[in-house]
Amino acid sequence: MTRPNAHTRRPDDVFTRGWKEALNSWTPSVRVTSAVFKLTNAGERPAPLSEIAEAAGYLPQRTADLIQQIFSRTGRTTEGMVYFEMAATREPSSRL
Repeated sequence: MTRPNAHTRRPDDVFTRGWKEALNSWTPSVRVTSAVFKLTNAGERPAPLSEIAEAAGYLPQRTADLIQQIFSRTGRTTEGMVYFEMAATREPSSRL
């Protein structure tokens, strides 16, 4: 069986392009979220912003901005450290 290459591969249709764009737009959030969860041990301890930025592959300022956006209620960056606070109890769902 031959593998597709640039000459034999069909161009992406609108549906496929849309999914690729959507997945690419979520990449920064996924990378930062993964780094925060891993390096803070899911909120058990603070972690240096520089380490989270390195793990996520972004500059520290970009990482801090993403943390503020993603974790606006549960995370904060103070004096170069990232604090992530997981809720001790689960809140009831607003969905029925």
